[in-house]
Amino acid sequence: MVGRDLGIIHRDFKPENVLLGEDGRVRVLDFGLAATSESALEDDTEDAVIESSGARRSNIRITPDGVLTGTPAYMSPEQHLGEPTDAKSDQFSFCIALFEALYSARPFPGRAVGEIRRSVLARRMREPPAETRVPTWVRRAIERGLSVDPADRFESMDELLEVLDPAPRSARVRLVLGGAIALMAISAALLYRRALIQSFERQVEEASERTPCTGAAARVEEVWGDARRGQLREAILATGLSFAGGVWERVEARLDEFAARWATMHTRACEATHVDGTQSTELLDLRVACLEGRLKEFSALVEVFAHADATVVENAVQAAAGLPSVDRCAEARGLLERVAPPEDPAKAEAVELVRGRLADAAARGRAGQLLESLARAEGALAQAKALDYRPLLAESLLLVGDTAEGLGEYARSADAWREAYWHSLAIGDDNRAARCASVLVHVMVMQGQPVEARVWSRHASAVIDRLERAQADAGTDHRAGLANHRATAWVHEGKLEEAIAAYREALAGFVETRGADDLMVAGVHNNLGNTLSRARSFEPAIEHFESARRIYERELGPGHPSVAVALNNLGEAYAHQLEYAQAEQRYRSALKILVETVGERHINVGVVHNNLGDIMLKRDEPAPALQEFRLALLIFEDKLGADSEQAAFPLTGIGESLLKQGDVAGALASLERAKRLRGDSAGPFERAHTDFALAQALWRSSESATIRARAGRLADAAIEGFAAAGAHGEPLGAEARAWRAERREQLGRRP
Repeated sequence: MVGRDLGIIHRDFKPENVLLGEDGRVRVLDFGLAATSESALEDDTEDAVIESSGARRSNIRITPDGVLTGTPAYMSPEQHLGEPTDAKSDQFSFCIALFEALYSARPFPGRAVGEIRRSVLARRMREPPAETRVPTWVRRAIERGLSVDPADRFESMDELLEVLDPAPRSARVRLVLGGAIALMAISAALLYRRALIQSFERQVEEASERTPCTGAAARVEEVWGDARRGQLREAILATGLSFAGGVWERVEARLDEFAARWATMHTRACEATHVDGTQSTELLDLRVACLEGRLKEFSALVEVFAHADATVVENAVQAAAGLPSVDRCAEARGLLERVAPPEDPAKAEAVELVRGRLADAAARGRAGQLLESLARAEGALAQAKALDYRPLLAESLLLVGDTAEGLGEYARSADAWREAYWHSLAIGDDNRAARCASVLVHVMVMQGQPVEARVWSRHASAVIDRLERAQADAGTDHRAGLANHRATAWVHEGKLEEAIAAYREALAGFVETRGADDLMVAGVHNNLGNTLSRARSFEPAIEHFESARRIYERELGPGHPSVAVALNNLGEAYAHQLEYAQAEQRYRSALKILVETVGERHINVGVVHNNLGDIMLKRDEPAPALQEFRLALLIFEDKLGADSEQAAFPLTGIGESLLKQGDVAGALASLERAKRLRGDSAGPFERAHTDFALAQALWRSSESATIRARAGRLADAAIEGFAAAGAHGEPLGAEARAWRAERREQLGRRP
């Protein structure tokens, strides 16, 4: 291109400005925008409508740098922004014209200037037609030339043309493009299209018979077709849950997204070997095997959804979101480092059968059917042990550990996670090993083993370090997960500042890797809000609870039980700030959602009734408080048993309410029972709360020295407990100290 060779920037390249002469030479016309002038901008309005290249209605004229230049449909991002242009701007315009020539449509949708500008700047590109015969390497070259950032484009048109020239690709499918490259050298986009298609026609037909990269869409259609879609919709809506409609819409969208990504990934894996020649057959086999595993998990979850009950519907969106990403199936390093399948075909087939059973068990676990999931996972584990194939053992043990943890069976979970960790290390699966070690931090904390938790934290950090040496960002999500578990450990040790810092680290990591609206991010917002509340930092706590609520409402629907959890947490934060009206409003909203979704006898309904009782008691309204506490107690006894430690919460509230009403005997009976139920797992604040209430009731019940001596000991224990609870225990701690001092003074005045 003469203009290019002379260093001239055209700034208005488009098909209209390319002519083919009778002598076969291609000429680029209209260099009117190539020189800078002070001309005024013509027709630069958001509403100027852009027609196809054959019918121009808007052509922006010569302008100085800093002002819009060129025909909007073919303009680069820097032209849309009025920034200085260079040869890379012409490269962008050329790639728009080439895309249009090859696919019969421009890459960026929009008719008005503003619409096109937004599409270009957001890089909102049309997908090429599925039936196109344009080679993948041509499409990728065009996509690079259409990068928003000029630095991401080719350094020069020469480099772009070299990539578009198939001649050096000796290892790939060879195509004779005839005069196409010569035409490319002078930017003849339309002629290039004609030459490309004509010269490619015969080779494509031959190649398509030998190595077809079709059928991915039909493959996923077998799992997620119209009939299956209708079956799932019917099953989910048939539960009659108030939020089922919203769940179905979100589940359908997520399953559609997974299916589309799977089909695209499968096609691209095939093209990389059989069309582009950039990937070995060995790596193709590994990618396909990985994708088949993902499809098994997808199919298993669809099957569970097809027989959905209330539990499945409540967990359906989270389950769909939790499907493993197909992106891992494109990570060559990880795939090549995997242990090869068993050489014995019969054993290899048996391994795949067990993996199918694991996929079924995992789907049930994601959907909340934990008992059934654990039983199936342990059955698969027994078969994996018989096959003695380490990767399968690691997969089976991980699922057993995960499900047992969800059921609160921490000893059983720890055994499985440990074995999964050692097997993962042995086969070099650092991603799985990092997850095992990280979760073991949480499991050890829940078993009351802080020293072991710190050991597993070091294991996890070491494995993540190794992952990051191979790829800098490979450990970001793992580090976020580890920080989340470390934060739990700090909370249990009462080190709230350390916990807050760790939760913030987890939040930043998950936002980076998963996005700000991910459900895991919502969970960390909740955890951080709870910890900030305990540290009496209520304003930031409320901000995090609100963030969690917004994510749950957007991702799960406004009537989902998880929204009620966030509302309940908001109520607690407002209650701590003594904003009881705000607290009651959140509690009532949470209660309404829970009663409508999970029923009035659900354990979480009992929690909200207990919280309502607390704020009514603080407002010195013992009668309605007593009613709320009794409702909570009925639910806890019904769901957890009369001797459940959870029952100590409403029993303490009942005792305090009765004491305010003057029923000392009734208060004593309730508080003595609460004291018995407070086990070793109760936190210092909870034990102190019951002890202090019981001390007050005992003191009022009798003037006996023995009884009052016991009341004094309980008050002293409560003071110590409130102190151990840190900032969370300070308000009641101050009240207990004042009460104890007054009683000592009373005893000192006694004759």
